Amino acid sequence: MRCDTPKSIAVTWSGLCLLGSALAVGLLVLASSLPARGQLAGAALVVATRTRDLGATAAELDLRIPFPIGNAGQRRLVLNQLDPACHCDDRVLPTIVVRPGTVEDVFVTLDTHGVAGKFEYHVYYTTNDPAHPRLKLTVRGHVLTLNGLDGES
Repeated sequence: MRCDTPKSIAVTWSGLCLLGSALAVGLLVLASSLPARGQLAGAALVVATRTRDLGATAAELDLRIPFPIGNAGQRRLVLNQLDPACHCDDRVLPTIVVRPGTVEDVFVTLDTHGVAGKFEYHVYYTTNDPAHPRLKLTVRGHVLTLNGLDGES
């Protein structure tokens, strides 16, 4: 987050980070209540939330929104991000590996430069969890213009 971010946006952003930490703790509690490891021989995706609503956010920001992803299985969980058909051939899409019994933050990046009004952004992954071969993460919200107006007239 940039230093010139309005105070209300900074409070929202810090609250989002705290929410991410709380979700990670919740995932660990959820994972501990799942069947014993011997019953989950492969990778086992655990997701507390697949959608994050940012509410009102400022324009001209580069945001990284955390989604805690857990693995309750015995083998590593592999997430491969799918190309959203960006018409570019040099894009390197990340592969994320979550070790058994751990939680990792998967970050959705959002660029609000030149954006105003309501938005909904999706990122898609394939996984090696046979029960959940695909994962869709969604970020939605409302970008305010630099003068604080909502950009939708």
